[in-house]
Amino acid sequence: MFSIFEPGKHLPPHRGPYNGVLRLHLGLIVPEPREQLGIRVEKDIYRWKEGEAVVFDDAYEHEAWNYTPQTRAVLFVDFRKPLRFPANFLNWLLLHLAVCPPSSARACTTRRPGRRNSTRKPRRYGIAATRLDLAADHA
Repeated sequence: MFSIFEPGKHLPPHRGPYNGVLRLHLGLIVPEPREQLGIRVEKDIYRWKEGEAVVFDDAYEHEAWNYTPQTRAVLFVDFRKPLRFPANFLNWLLLHLAVCPPSSARACTTRRPGRRNSTRKPRRYGIAATRLDLAADHA
């Protein structure tokens, strides 16, 4: 998903609805001056950089703002929080039910040519670092 903040936008302090995910933000369009935009997670303030990612726990209180004269765009991806058994199983189950509840199981199937409907399988993602520099040249 994308988070697009127009100039003057402020998302008030809030917590994510569920404690089982980590959120990655990747700065795509980050206007200047960077001091006028950011995200606060608990007591820490982070200012996005184009091509740089930050990972934070969505369960902590956070807020974001853009007081620059231009639009800010961030790609965000939620990851399942790494937990130990049995919490990891319960977390997977709750997230799976939230994505594919029995009342909307039809929406969780794909139609492929020459095949019957097949249920989508959840993907596995891992977190290696809290900040990733994706813009660096790797020769």
